[in-house]
Amino acid sequence: MAPTSDLRVGFLGIGKLGGPVLRAIVGAGWPVTAFDPRPEALVPFGDGLRPAASAAEVADASDVVSVLVNDGDQVRAAVTGPGGLVEGAAPGLVVAVHSTIDHTTLREVAAAAEAAGVIVVDAPISGTMGEFSIPELCVMLGGDPAAAERVRPVFESFASLIVHLGPLGAGLDAKIARNAMAYQWWTAVTEGLALSDAAGLDREAMWEIMRHTGLTGFHPQSIEFPIDPDADPTALLDRAHHQTLVAQKDLRAALARADELGVEMPLTEADVDAVGGYFQAVVTDRVGRSG
Repeated sequence: MAPTSDLRVGFLGIGKLGGPVLRAIVGAGWPVTAFDPRPEALVPFGDGLRPAASAAEVADASDVVSVLVNDGDQVRAAVTGPGGLVEGAAPGLVVAVHSTIDHTTLREVAAAAEAAGVIVVDAPISGTMGEFSIPELCVMLGGDPAAAERVRPVFESFASLIVHLGPLGAGLDAKIARNAMAYQWWTAVTEGLALSDAAGLDREAMWEIMRHTGLTGFHPQSIEFPIDPDADPTALLDRAHHQTLVAQKDLRAALARADELGVEMPLTEADVDAVGGYFQAVVTDRVGRSG
């Protein structure tokens, strides 16, 4: 989809998901200024974007900025820290935080930004197959409705479902609730398949039974957790460890929000510890089936 306005777009965070999202935005024709602490991350984009030396420089050159970094500490640094977006922003800049963080961090960052005339919206992203779902990702939006509509045309570069759910934090509510369900489903599937495997049942037959009886969902061999079966086993375990930390971050954010709202989530509490076993099981399953 070609740009429908003359918005200048900024981007922070060129990682596993951020890189493909940025590529889609650039490919749609938006003028983009981007920064990443690793200058080499910008090299693959060539002349498709303008590299910046800091987040503040991105803000100075942009009307809207997407922030897709790893965690709350990185969001704080990117938006309100030294050399951050607020430092270089003119009043009216819209900052879309795509990162899955806790509500306390989101509120603190939004309040500090508001004092400088910068509008923060929360815009977490999900997809059936992660970055491979582009341009069919889902963006869950929370925050000022006018600001949400302003960023929507940019998000249409990489997402087919963009839902404004309410005030600041509503998009994050949707993302952490979704992830709490997803991680529990994944761990449940892993345990169930371990039982059927131990009983000597054919794995594909089990998947056929599950699909036919309505238990459709994440497959342990899904591309959402791509693995090179020829990779060093230590590297695979490191990847599983990283994915575990990401999942635990999201689950703890859900539990903190549940505590605020007076909601009991005993299965989510248990899954904080159990989810690591899921990722290790995926590694073992994929490597075992490739041998």
